[in-house]
Amino acid sequence: MKIIILAGGKGTRLWPMSRKTLPKQFLKINNKTLFRKTVDRCLLIEKPENIFISTNKDYSFLAEKELKGTEIKKENIIIEPFSKNTGPAILFAIKELKIKENELILVCPSDHFITPDDEFAKDVKKAEQISSLNNIVTFGIKPLSPETGYGYIETKKSLLKTNKNGIEYYKVENFIEKPNLEKAQKLLESGNYYWNSGIFLFPFKLMIQEFEKHAKNLINGFEKIEPISIDKAVIEKSDKIVAIPVKFNWSDVGSWNSFYKTQEKDNQGNVLIGNTLARDTKNSLILGNNRLVTCFGLENIAIVETEDVVLVAPKNRSEEVKLLVEDLEKRNKKEVFEGVKTIRPWGSYTIIEEGNGYKIKKIIVDPKKRLSLQAHNHRSEHWVVIQGNAKIILNNEEHYLKKGESLFVPKKAKHRLENPHHSFLEIIEVQNGDYLGEDDIIRYEDDYGRIKKDPF
Repeated sequence: MKIIILAGGKGTRLWPMSRKTLPKQFLKINNKTLFRKTVDRCLLIEKPENIFISTNKDYSFLAEKELKGTEIKKENIIIEPFSKNTGPAILFAIKELKIKENELILVCPSDHFITPDDEFAKDVKKAEQISSLNNIVTFGIKPLSPETGYGYIETKKSLLKTNKNGIEYYKVENFIEKPNLEKAQKLLESGNYYWNSGIFLFPFKLMIQEFEKHAKNLINGFEKIEPISIDKAVIEKSDKIVAIPVKFNWSDVGSWNSFYKTQEKDNQGNVLIGNTLARDTKNSLILGNNRLVTCFGLENIAIVETEDVVLVAPKNRSEEVKLLVEDLEKRNKKEVFEGVKTIRPWGSYTIIEEGNGYKIKKIIVDPKKRLSLQAHNHRSEHWVVIQGNAKIILNNEEHYLKKGESLFVPKKAKHRLENPHHSFLEIIEVQNGDYLGEDDIIRYEDDYGRIKKDPF
């Protein structure tokens, strides 16, 4: 069996923690990202060489960083040529694998919360037996509440089947789009419906056949097609879909309310994370990242604090965050796209302060990494080493700086910052100029394939 982990989504439903430069699959939850949790879970099922990552070029370096400590190679990262949702992503990935016609493929989103891992592994093994009967298996989650943010799978007792080993599965009757609250309550009460987990297991040949039957336009090329989910492209149209009820706990963590449900609560029903203090508060999510967050007299509220944004909303309306993000996009607010801290292939930078004509950053360069050879048309930079040792190329001259030493980089000067050592390099960068946007950069050499023309 081969496993494909989908990690190309650009969702911002957990904004302001998730941004377009750091989507939720790469957010750390309880000290580990959802992506890495997914990888570790899949390693219980298959060998590293049989696990592949499907993502886009913007997130490939994030995936690569998260794979450190595993035996999954960089070559197992499949870069989507175009970001077109899960339908084209899955088709492109399975065609890239070049595997046997009847080999099974498990597709797992990387941004879901699943526990316990051993139950997930057991359910996958059951699904393998059902999929080998020439079925596309979807994993059905027994609803625990009337959720409006999930799709539903309709089953009927009359369609219940059992394989030779006694494993039960259903022929899927229908798929239900995200319902309103009233309809979701009726679906819950009927007992005939499961949440659609978005996890699929199928034979390679069968899935290719179903794409050719129901989504032939995807087979013919990706560049000009409209984005489409695997559900819309194939799953909701195919007569080869079956569902197995599973025992593991699942959430797609699609809102702050669903995130709240995955976390341990105190005796007042609160989830308190970070530097927080809640008094006379019940059934609320209070998440602080930097500053002390305090509250009192609240109930069913979500408060999420980051370095640059504070979100306050009724917890049961947290799915409306996407509408807020849309409004911010229309106003071209940078907070939609990136936070104060930005991850880069070579490390990260954090904006400490910025004002008229200046910006101060803390830059961390990972061991044995270097930035591009570059220049800026509109700004100068002053670098001060606060930790580690730096190698700097400035107009073809080499400079080596220790902790406490500094160097001035004039406007238009060709320069490169490098960390040649096995420990992290930290510097403070002070920018001065009439324009301080991140697009004021001319790259001459780059280790990460980011050479672009001068935007000015």
